[in-house]
Amino acid sequence: MTLWNTVKGEDNTRELSAYFKDLRTEVIFELNPGNHFTDTIFRSAKGIKAIL
Repeated sequence: MTLWNTVKGEDNTRELSAYFKDLRTEVIFELNPGNHFTDTIFRSAKGIKAIL
């Protein structure tokens, strides 16, 4: 994965977050340090807790 793809993916995620916020949908968008595999258990637990 190139840096361009990473930035483009983040831009797309921000755009989707704004779209759903405009629809008055509760949205949680966070950027976490590290990569996709950093603190996976903690991040998964935090995501599950957010939807319960």
